Amino acid sequence: QQTSCTEPLPISENKCEKLKSCQHHICDLICHPRECQPCVQLIKQTCLSHGTEREVLCTNETGGTKTFTCGESCGKLLLCGHHRCTKTCHDGPCPDCLSLPENCKTCTCGKTIMDNQQRSSCIDPV
Repeated sequence: QQTSCTEPLPISENKCEKLKSCQHHICDLICHPRECQPCVQLIKQTCLSHGTEREVLCTNETGGTKTFTCGESCGKLLLCGHHRCTKTCHDGPCPDCLSLPENCKTCTCGKTIMDNQQRSSCIDPV
């Protein structure tokens, strides 16, 4: 018990157990008067498109995040079976093939409106 304003507050011998600034890990130091130390735990993350793994320091931005985007082209085979995804590494399904007849409204230069009855596949000439 504190007896006067000039005496320091008593410190417990129990563990702190407050959430660190990362908001994902608990401070395991003995009870202390100041802010908890920054988190020093490494967390494993997996690339969304390529499955590669990395370890990063746990911070408020990375804490609890099990995935990351590497910034490279996705490269997964699209549902058409002929073309690959050119989107930057992403979460969720890849978009439809842009060369599918239903997605090609004009020729490459944009001047001629396409008659999709001439094309039945994304690999048919435009």
